[in-house]
Parts: sequence; C-alpha cells; structure tokens
Amino acid sequence: MIKLEENPNCLLFNIHVKKMIVPKSYNLSRYEIFYSKNPPIMTIKQFIDYLMSFNLVEHENLHISQIYCIALLQKLFRKGFSINMNNCHRIILIMLMLTSKLIEDECHYNGSWARVSGLDLEELNKMEYTMLQLLDFDIFVSQEQLIHINKSFFIK
Repeated sequence: MIKLEENPNCLLFNIHVKKMIVPKSYNLSRYEIFYSKNPPIMTIKQFIDYLMSFNLVEHENLHISQIYCIALLQKLFRKGFSINMNNCHRIILIMLMLTSKLIEDECHYNGSWARVSGLDLEELNKMEYTMLQLLDFDIFVSQEQLIHINKSFFIK
C-alpha cells in the first residue's frame, strides 16, 4: 500500500480503498479544469525542464517519472480522454506530481507544485482529484508495463 504524507496542503487519498477527502464544493463532473484560458508560452519540454529546475522530482527519479507518466497517459487515452495544446501542460504537471508521490521517499506538498506552476492551490487540488477520478483512482503500473515502456521509448 502506498502511504502519502498527511498534510493539509495535500489532498489525502488511500489508493486501496479508493477514497479521497475533498471539499463538497468540488464539481467533479467537469474536466475543463485542465484547459488553460491562454495558449501556452512554452513547449512541453521547456515546461518539464522548468519544473525540474525546482527539484520537485529528484534528478535520479526523473527517468522512472517519465515512464510512469507515459503509463498513466496511456490509461487516459484508453478511456477516450484527449490531450491538446490547451490542456497538455496541466496534464503533464498533474502526472509529474502524482508520479513523484508514488516514487519519492519525501514528496513535495501540493503548495510547492502550485507556487512553481503559478496555479492556485485549490485549482491544483481539483485537478489532482479530477485526474485520479479519470483514472478510477488506479495509478498502479505493473513492473512488466514499466519495462515495456522503457524498452519502447527509451532503449534504442
């Protein structure tokens, strides 16, 4: 079982029982939270490099974070969720945030991710919850899938 640090700045969730504590004011049926009102000013690579410059994901875990992100994106695609220029940066942000919580011994609080990304903490928490909802709270990736992704994308 993956135990995340309990902190008022983080959304709390238990992966096994698929429960999450969120304010009742969250409207969970709307996924437009991932859509930016303005077009992005940087490429995805620039955005990831920018996030990594703040050490939100340990450098030695960056490769496995990328593999986890790919696996979670594949789950989204299988559900028919599409990614475009208006939502890709926010999707990647949430994917990196979730994967860091999975693989880091000491992950950063959501407040740190919000400050670095320039998003409001409440909005970031809503995106995290909505992403987990889209993934049916199943963020487990098998070792076989991780190996397959690593071979497919990174080993030439």
